[in-house]
Amino acid sequence: MVPGVAGSAAAAGEGGGAAGVADLKHAIQSKYKIAIQHQVLVVNGGECMAADRRVCTYSAGTDTNPIFLFNK
Repeated sequence: MVPGVAGSAAAAGEGGGAAGVADLKHAIQSKYKIAIQHQVLVVNGGECMAADRRVCTYSAGTDTNPIFLFNK
């Protein structure tokens, strides 16, 4: 779980668009210096997050249902 990054991704989407998974990956790269191609984001249940989807389409990203980051 990456605390504090989801807020950065949401801020990246301000001004009309919702934050996408790609925006979240960019925020992780900026804050934690993990290259986007090395990031694997997984929600509870093992589903990988697709870069072309919006984060809000996944029922995850909360304290009780986090998004997990794997560095491959």
